Amino acid sequence: MGEQGLALSYVHDWVFRNPSDAAAADDQGFLPPAARKITDSVVFELHCHSNRSDGFLSPAALVERAHRNGVGFLTVLFLAPVLIHSVNVLALTDHDTMAGISEAMQTAQKYGIRIIPGVEISAVCSPSFSYEEEAFLETKLISFHKEVHPLKPHLLILCMNDRREEAGIGEPVHILAYYGSSGPSRYEDLDNLLSNIRDGRYERAKNMLLKLAKLKVPIKWEHVAKITGEGVAPGRVHIARAMVEAGHVENLREAFNRYLYDGGPAYALGTEPSAEEVLQLIHRTGGISALAHPWALKNPIAVIRSLNAAGLHAMEVYRSDGKASGYGELADTHELIKIGGSDYHGRGGHDESDLGSVRLPLISIYRFLKVARPIWYNATKDILQNFAEDPSNTSLEKIMRFLMPNKFKGFSTANSAKDIVDLCVSSWLTKDEKEENDFDEIRHMLADTFISNCSAQMSLYSSR
Repeated sequence: MGEQGLALSYVHDWVFRNPSDAAAADDQGFLPPAARKITDSVVFELHCHSNRSDGFLSPAALVERAHRNGVGFLTVLFLAPVLIHSVNVLALTDHDTMAGISEAMQTAQKYGIRIIPGVEISAVCSPSFSYEEEAFLETKLISFHKEVHPLKPHLLILCMNDRREEAGIGEPVHILAYYGSSGPSRYEDLDNLLSNIRDGRYERAKNMLLKLAKLKVPIKWEHVAKITGEGVAPGRVHIARAMVEAGHVENLREAFNRYLYDGGPAYALGTEPSAEEVLQLIHRTGGISALAHPWALKNPIAVIRSLNAAGLHAMEVYRSDGKASGYGELADTHELIKIGGSDYHGRGGHDESDLGSVRLPLISIYRFLKVARPIWYNATKDILQNFAEDPSNTSLEKIMRFLMPNKFKGFSTANSAKDIVDLCVSSWLTKDEKEENDFDEIRHMLADTFISNCSAQMSLYSSR
């Protein structure tokens, strides 16, 4: 069997949880038989947003659309027809929040779609190099822009100016984090970072409104807050929507192109952490890191080189309009996994890639999973080990965060807490991973801890 065949088998085993074990999968309520038919086509959607950040659809509606976009569904993107495929695996990557993951998982269960818990984290990258390295990078930057934008020399001039002006404050970057079915280990550490970023988004949005007012584009804060919705941190898309509704611009694209682009006249930074800090946290919490939309960077070579040194795993290269010229070579240079996604927000219109429109090569998916699965497996062990060491109701709530409520149907005081470990292992891991003996000690530690399942409120108690 060649590499392509091995890759296909490996990917299908993970996506469909070993279809030969259909009866056990049915009992877990994970994938219906219709979803297990093995074909050469496996569609991963690794970048999309719901209304828990700046998307237009709820997490449930997003998953439903991913399912509805079956093979043969055509959409028009940039005036050209694009074939959209039904999504097998979807990563919900809202900006600086994982609030929509549970809803997405619950809906995905009905359609046989596998959810990768994800998040797109706002950060700032400040590459630091010697004088000789700076000179080398500027030479590479000139060559890179001539290749990617050969007919737009003015972009190179703007980029070089921005590079020198922003050397001290860094460049905004977005880091995608992907986690296994168990979610992040040490979830509180990640949640604290995301909460701080979201708090900074409110101040950032108000600063943008002040800048817009100076540009004679007045927008009321109440207008933005109404669009954003309760409990959602405001982003640029929310402000852009307010600008459209107020009649200042015709559409979201104009709002961004004239005012809100990175470094634009109404752009403002929030309280974003350094990209190095974000990468370290993703690694510490059992995640895979990827650089989002590098084509939006002003200094891609310096940023990618810096992030690679800090431990970046992957970067987006593939888009629905084909591989972005130059960026695949950058990924190869730094030995980064090449991935991609639609970055779907649900705005509508012909200029937005739809869910499933980015077809990742099977080899790219295989390489992504080969790196991710051992990391996710260790995160699952870490989560269950922490639960065994502190079998409290608080710890139980943490585990239930990424388990469907119906998984606990039938649990009673006759169940030991080790049964929860068995449930988590069967729900989160593949057949070959379940056969490992790494969880026996954890089960033994929980043998004398039992479940109280009264009044629909599950809690733990010890028989000792």
